[in-house]
Amino acid sequence: MHRCATGVSVLRVEPVRRLLHSPPVHAYHRLSLRQPLQPPRRPPRHSGPSTLCLLRPPSLINVDVTRKCSFEVSEVRYEQVSDETLESLSEYLEELVASETGLQDSDVLYSSGVLTLQLGTHGTYVINKQTPNRQIWLSSPVSGPKRFDFLDGLWIYRHTGETLHGLLNTELARVFSPDLDFCSCAYGSREAA
Repeated sequence: MHRCATGVSVLRVEPVRRLLHSPPVHAYHRLSLRQPLQPPRRPPRHSGPSTLCLLRPPSLINVDVTRKCSFEVSEVRYEQVSDETLESLSEYLEELVASETGLQDSDVLYSSGVLTLQLGTHGTYVINKQTPNRQIWLSSPVSGPKRFDFLDGLWIYRHTGETLHGLLNTELARVFSPDLDFCSCAYGSREAA
C-alpha cells in the first residue's frame, strides 16, 4: 500500500504478465503469424491446344468438354440413356466372353445399374450408374477410375475427351481379339445413338 500526497491509501497492483503464463510459441506459430496463408500453387492451365491434342488416339472425340457435368440431361433422359448403354455393353461383353475359349474364370454380371466384367488374371472391370451426378463410372484394372458425362450423345471423360466405348476398345483389345467394336453398342458413337 502506498499513500498519496493527499494522505489517501492506494493499493498498487502490478500488471499481470500474460506471456509468463502462456504456453511457449513454437516455430510454426511464429511463421503462421508472420506470413498469411496462401492457397497451394497449381500449374497454369493452357488455353490453347497442346501438342498432345495432335496425337490423340481414335478413342478421343473433339467435343466441348468444358461443361462441368451432365446435369444438362434431365433425370428421366439420363436413366433411359444409362440403362440402354449398360444393357448394350452387357450383351456385347457376354458375347465376347462366350466366344473366347482361352479365357478362364471370366464372367459378366449386370444387376441394378452395375455391370461387372471379371477376367480372371486380367482383372475386373466395374461400370456403374452414378445417378446423383448423372454419370457412368468405370473402374478399370488398367487405367483406374474414370467418370464419364453424357455430352453430345456420347459418354465422355472430361479430362481427356476420351469416350467410354473407345477406352473399352483400347483396353479390352489386349484381352480379346484386336477387332473389337464397342462403338456399335448404344451411345458408342453418334451414329449408334
